[in-house]
Amino acid sequence: LTIKPSQINEKSLIEKKKHDVGIAIAANDLEKAQSALSDILTLAPETHESREQLAAIWYGQNDMQQATALLMQGVALYPQHWSFRLMLAKIHSSTQQFSSALDILRVMPNVADTEYQATLATLAQQNNSFELAVSAYRYLAQRYPSQSRWWRWRPPPRRRCWAP
Repeated sequence: LTIKPSQINEKSLIEKKKHDVGIAIAANDLEKAQSALSDILTLAPETHESREQLAAIWYGQNDMQQATALLMQGVALYPQHWSFRLMLAKIHSSTQQFSSALDILRVMPNVADTEYQATLATLAQQNNSFELAVSAYRYLAQRYPSQSRWWRWRPPPRRRCWAP
């Protein structure tokens, strides 16, 4: 019996690491999952799903700083990948930083995703950015005309000042 060293290509190694992540998460071994996800991102930083999973693990462990840094790095590397922005906005919202959360989403107001638009609409409304809120709710109402929850929202009435 002889043991020969094998050459494994980068793609195969990434697939093996993804498999390891699945096993580690199923076994609730988050340290092993974090390690494998970090390895994947070192080999292939464009692996968006791995970045999102690692950020979610850190968020679940209440490590907002690492989760935020990882997602900000993703936004810097891939500015058109809107799901990093959505995750960041949710992290900021969970810590009552609604203005920051809105600023993160405001950069890309035309994302064609229901969850993104619903989050944008809610944050815009909370921050009195009514034009942005109307735009997001309009998108949702047009996309889902049979869902009345998108039709119920109305901006507050404009107050009129009557001069005597």
